[in-house]
Amino acid sequence: MAQINRAVSLGRTFLARLAPWFPLALFVFSIGYYSSYAFSGLDLGGEGGTIAVIADRIRFGAKPYVDTFLGYNLLWFYPIVWLFQIFGPNFAVVRLFFFALSVGLGLAAYRTVLRATRRPLLSLATGVVVVLIPGIQFRNYLPFFGVVDLMVILEAFALPHNKRSTRVVWILAASLLVSITFLVRIDLGLFFSVVYLGSAIGFAFLGPDLWPERFKAMLVGVLFLPTSFAALHLPIGAYAQARGFGNEFLGQYTEELIYLGDRLGHLLPAAAEKTNPRTTETAPSSRSLIQLVSVSLPTSENAERTNRPLPRWTEMFTSRWGKTRILVFLTYYPLVAGLIMGGATLVFACTCLAQSARRTQTTTSRPAGTEALILGISLASAFTLFPQYFFFRPDPQHISEMMCVFLIALACSCGVVLDHFSSANRWLRSLFVAWIALTLMSVYLYCDYGLSKPWMGSIARKQRDEVWFTGDNGVSALLPSAEAKETRQLYELIKAHSSPDDYVTCFPYAPTVNFMTGRRSYLYNLYLDNVNRPPNFDTKAIADIEKYKPAAILVDDDPMNVVDDSRFSTWAAPTLAYIEQHYHYAGTFCRNDVYLAPGK
Repeated sequence: MAQINRAVSLGRTFLARLAPWFPLALFVFSIGYYSSYAFSGLDLGGEGGTIAVIADRIRFGAKPYVDTFLGYNLLWFYPIVWLFQIFGPNFAVVRLFFFALSVGLGLAAYRTVLRATRRPLLSLATGVVVVLIPGIQFRNYLPFFGVVDLMVILEAFALPHNKRSTRVVWILAASLLVSITFLVRIDLGLFFSVVYLGSAIGFAFLGPDLWPERFKAMLVGVLFLPTSFAALHLPIGAYAQARGFGNEFLGQYTEELIYLGDRLGHLLPAAAEKTNPRTTETAPSSRSLIQLVSVSLPTSENAERTNRPLPRWTEMFTSRWGKTRILVFLTYYPLVAGLIMGGATLVFACTCLAQSARRTQTTTSRPAGTEALILGISLASAFTLFPQYFFFRPDPQHISEMMCVFLIALACSCGVVLDHFSSANRWLRSLFVAWIALTLMSVYLYCDYGLSKPWMGSIARKQRDEVWFTGDNGVSALLPSAEAKETRQLYELIKAHSSPDDYVTCFPYAPTVNFMTGRRSYLYNLYLDNVNRPPNFDTKAIADIEKYKPAAILVDDDPMNVVDDSRFSTWAAPTLAYIEQHYHYAGTFCRNDVYLAPGK
């Protein structure tokens, strides 16, 4: 027994000496890992091309919302605008920027778990998993702000600080970051505002400080958030007004609130009426909220506006073992785990309130109120990203964005369990072991799935037999030889049959083609599908073709939302018929049917 205790003591000493190097080790691992596949893959319809084209438009004077549809808020695009102003339009810069966000994401995840659990190994393991699967490439804003907002809200309203001024600084940082989140994506900012305000109120009742200090912190938090919001938005609003898009910039907030209220009010009825969708209209600038729900939006003249369907939960048990079954598990697991962690949060909160009423002290190393705040804030932060995948598109890409934050919530719950394990009775220990086993299984399945799916941002983007493809504007990528050959043929065909002054139109969306060939697109909205297309799409699309006379039109007829109604040939049949009648087919490359104008 003495030898075991000595070994444990030596292990703890060694870990204490090694732990300060964990952040550096995680940083080096991140750089090496991302360097191994940073240039692998090129998605012609991906977010990277959309961001690059819109940023280049803004750089040359296009007015956001007025001249070009954004779908998200200004800070989703302006960092790339600023980089393009320094380095010129370069797709490699876009790649590196989002990988840099992924590095920061992993380090923030490590720090958050370390502060919440005080367990370096658990923190390092969480950071490594987040680095391995950082979420969809070119959309890393969402997991990044999810984790960073969680980190600062925990510091502001959950974790203990030696000085009162330190908490005030963290409250200010949290209010500023939540306000910045609005400028990236409004719905995420709204959700985190709820988390922030709920945390401030929870801290007043459950925080580790004395009651007067907790009450003051709550008042400071409630005051700081609108102040920070105004301090950031007033100058940006003035900038937008001076450049001719002020009304549109401010109007999107009202539209978002109205749409969110409408969707929340009709969520359950709409889900029950998926087979009989109602007719509604959505404002052009509300794409981010369109992504909030997976209800079937209005019936169009050509096809139903059906999103990717949510899989039946029973497939978790009835389908053959494999990737499909794992995906169903990962889709529904956050609901089950969230209910368990939510229940634990209530238990700790009630324990804290009961202890306060009896004026007794907890026997654990950390007060029950602090544990309730840690669990509640981390869980609520993770669920800010739940609606976009569960109600809009339950696919691996969107699940990975939520999981980056949800992994931290799981790690925090395991930290709490380990803190209470030695003092628990046999029955509780059995529950604790079961919870840790379930968590480990879920993380294993997530890693097994995510490391094999390139759409989740992992090394699965790297494939065998890769060769370089190089286009214009720094679009360089390592692609499998067959894909590289088709991409090269597509690039050369567009370049040979168009000039820099010509337009190239991609339906429903493939903006990377425009960026890699240096050819303009006249489309106001670069992202169209059966869900968000306007009711008069065909009439306007045909009129625009006649007006702008694009040199080439590309059509990808894949079911973008998995269902047949999401094929371009279904929801835009008149437009496709017009293209086939007036343009000549030149071949299919990388899923895109290419039609050239007469004489081209």
